[in-house]
Amino acid sequence: MPNVGSIFRVEEEESRVRYFWCVDVDQSQLNSQIIVVFRRTYPAAEQPDLDAIIRDDVDFYCHTFLGLGKKLGFWSRAGFRRVSREFPMLFRNSADYGNPSINVSEKWFVWAPNQPYRNVGKLTGVLTRAEIGVVFPPSAVVSRIRSGKYGMQYPSYDSAFPPCA
Repeated sequence: MPNVGSIFRVEEEESRVRYFWCVDVDQSQLNSQIIVVFRRTYPAAEQPDLDAIIRDDVDFYCHTFLGLGKKLGFWSRAGFRRVSREFPMLFRNSADYGNPSINVSEKWFVWAPNQPYRNVGKLTGVLTRAEIGVVFPPSAVVSRIRSGKYGMQYPSYDSAFPPCA
């Protein structure tokens, strides 16, 4: 299993790459690794400074299995830096996930990594900014890096916003 602190490189497009950092393991989500994906894109031929990469703005964070993604060739290890930066994180999940007939859920729960789930019902206020907390397959992580979407059906928290795709 890759260590917390491992930095990985993902091809965003043919000549551009992005980086993410494994910052924690969430025991409340199958002991999956939590990664933060950085916003900046780099030329594929460039060898950027890893310290500069991990100071970059965070685009998103999610749960995944890093070893599987590496084994399947979705990303490669670029280096290691001990995690010394705080990343406030809040995840959300819906009890309606997996039911294609539900477009808007009112059965939400939220949690911080390695903390108990808290049932909240309707998702409102700051909780709407929580990231989806399921463990994503490597292909979905790469899809979000490349397109901004995970490429899966997931209920919305508000009828004004379409379900995630």
